[in-house]
Amino acid sequence: MGMLNYYSNRIKWRLLMPFLRARHIDIKNSIIIFSEPRGGSTWLMEILSRLPKTAAIFEPFHSHYGALESYTWGNHKKTTDTWSEGKDAIVDILNVNHLDSYQLERSPWYEYLSAEKFVFKSVMGTPIMPWIIENFEFKFKPIYILRHPLSVASSTIENLYMRGSTINVDHKWEPTGYNKVLFKKHQDLFDKNADLIDTLIARWCINNHYALQQNQKWIPIHYEHMLLQPKQTLEDIFKEWNIELPAEIQNNLDQPSHSDFKKDFRKDKNEQLQKWINKYSDAKLAHFQTILDRFEIDLYRMTDPQPQAKKSTYQKNYL
Repeated sequence: MGMLNYYSNRIKWRLLMPFLRARHIDIKNSIIIFSEPRGGSTWLMEILSRLPKTAAIFEPFHSHYGALESYTWGNHKKTTDTWSEGKDAIVDILNVNHLDSYQLERSPWYEYLSAEKFVFKSVMGTPIMPWIIENFEFKFKPIYILRHPLSVASSTIENLYMRGSTINVDHKWEPTGYNKVLFKKHQDLFDKNADLIDTLIARWCINNHYALQQNQKWIPIHYEHMLLQPKQTLEDIFKEWNIELPAEIQNNLDQPSHSDFKKDFRKDKNEQLQKWINKYSDAKLAHFQTILDRFEIDLYRMTDPQPQAKKSTYQKNYL
């Protein structure tokens, strides 16, 4: 079945791309979602792609399957950097002129042909998110999803690394610029002998460190809030966009996303949030907290599944 789906997607891609390249797409209408892996971006993409005349573009900045060839996950760009090669390539992506079967697998083929806007979802684009938002103009303010770093790290190990795929285990992650400075300062956390979960927590800190200090030009969303109050979260997003939340979108808000690989989503949502913390001893949680402290990340605490109530520049009014 896997190979059949692969060839089916390849055929769809080859048939679709000439038609997509012939269309004129207004890239200002792009809806862009950024998050870390296991951050809730697939669920939100599936919800927003139900908007009229909208289709989903899946992981255009993926390290292995992405469409932005001049970018590798972890590469960092400050908002003021000149990156002409990247900008031209991103224009092609947002114009749906440079995609392949991997990016075109999450909507029916006919929706790509009729779509007037596209939802671009990326779990590997956070290091270039501020640069993209600074250098492009969007009608719909982009969405930045944050999830507890321990939940991201634990869920990544159990849902991706345990699936037996070498590709999923060995994502390319080569920090540059601002990220490289942080990487070198905390090199011990990325040593080959370091615990994998320590490395993944530290990677979360590096990937999000720059964005958390910027004046926001995006909509900050917490996974935890999105899980407990999905309707309120969507209403917040649509309020920022100055449009009404369509009634038909509200009908499937409690449906788990296709990224629930282990089918381990708990019915009790508070239990779902707490389950990753409950896996570890107090001593281990205290150790994980030292990693956040080293990066001066105070948005989350390792003993609390919820984001901290303090309103800082990147939290706005979504707690």
